[in-house]
Amino acid sequence: MKRLSVFGAWCTVAMAVSAFEKIALVDSYDFARQFDVETVTGNVQVLEHVMLTGCDTVLWRNCTGGMMRYASDEESCRRTECPVEKMRVPESRRIYGWLRLDRREPDIFRVAMQAAEGHGLKKGVHWPFEEAHWAHFTLGQWNIMHPQYWCVTKDGIPFGWRASLAYPEVVEHKLRLVDELVERGADTIFIDLWRHGGWSPAIEYVEPMKRAWAQRHPGEGLPDYRDPRWSSLAMEFQHAYLRRIRAKLDRAGRKVRLFLGIANVGLPCERDYNVVERGMDWRRLASEGTIDGLIVMCVARDTLRAKDPWEATRRVYREIVEHKGACCVYFPVSAYNYSGTGMPAYAQKTGLSMAEVARRLMRLAADCGGDGISMECVDYENYRPDVRAAIRDFTP
Repeated sequence: MKRLSVFGAWCTVAMAVSAFEKIALVDSYDFARQFDVETVTGNVQVLEHVMLTGCDTVLWRNCTGGMMRYASDEESCRRTECPVEKMRVPESRRIYGWLRLDRREPDIFRVAMQAAEGHGLKKGVHWPFEEAHWAHFTLGQWNIMHPQYWCVTKDGIPFGWRASLAYPEVVEHKLRLVDELVERGADTIFIDLWRHGGWSPAIEYVEPMKRAWAQRHPGEGLPDYRDPRWSSLAMEFQHAYLRRIRAKLDRAGRKVRLFLGIANVGLPCERDYNVVERGMDWRRLASEGTIDGLIVMCVARDTLRAKDPWEATRRVYREIVEHKGACCVYFPVSAYNYSGTGMPAYAQKTGLSMAEVARRLMRLAADCGGDGISMECVDYENYRPDVRAAIRDFTP
């Protein structure tokens, strides 16, 4: 294998991406107890650990809520420029949480993209559909400086953790962030609806939405957010945002894929969770060619409650493939079990080992017509050696 130099660190050129794509979602922040992720060397070490899974593609987290983890001009207003002395922390414990990942040198997202390319991997961004990861300290500075665009509940209470895409100014802000990510080498923009920071059409009672509702339903009061008409209205703004990204990527001068991550999928598919709670109709987006790929983050919990969870999962996968259109679809082989439907849940339900669960999920994905699998998230040692081997050795 050939050695390449990337920002002074060494990496290895791997084989070309396989037809059955294995995608690793990477949050370098969660490696901070093992490696110094504020450095080039530390991020290369993260990548090399992730590569033990045999992944073909890495999608790297670009933010914590609305705070970018690289030197962003769009998020350039910092709350503090005072570095934290990492040796002076209480209780003699290792520091975790006060990292400065937005420093100019090194630009860690650029480092990650170049290191992945040097290893022969496809690479891109794992971009949560949120502006705060359930905590106010993760709010981006642009959000703080523009409260006039915040989301609002039906009762008129501002939801400061999110700026509404119904405002053109918010869309333009986010498109400028897309420019920064593409310029740093991202070849895939993956927008993850599973991590949403509390957002839903339930907080889209902003002025542009209310005006559009009044024009279409004169004399009728504002509905509950689960009203299909309200979901459809919210969807227009969310879809318009994705179409703007699609148009921008098409002008990038190289192929840059747009992926969407959906959650809680299952049968029956009427009133899909992703439509009602996220204002996104993945079927429409796939059929019209807006998205290149669909990443299923998790199935609905009812799938695991079935007498035969494998057959229930097969039914869900086949329904998704039936509606995927020309876009690729990737099914989860997830060590992350927050949804209650990750590999640990299958193992508990069936009594099988995690490695055997991984093999069965990959076989299901391939047999049902999937284009690959996604691993969420490949944090330090959460994919144990036997599981990594099962994933690495699998061929459809």
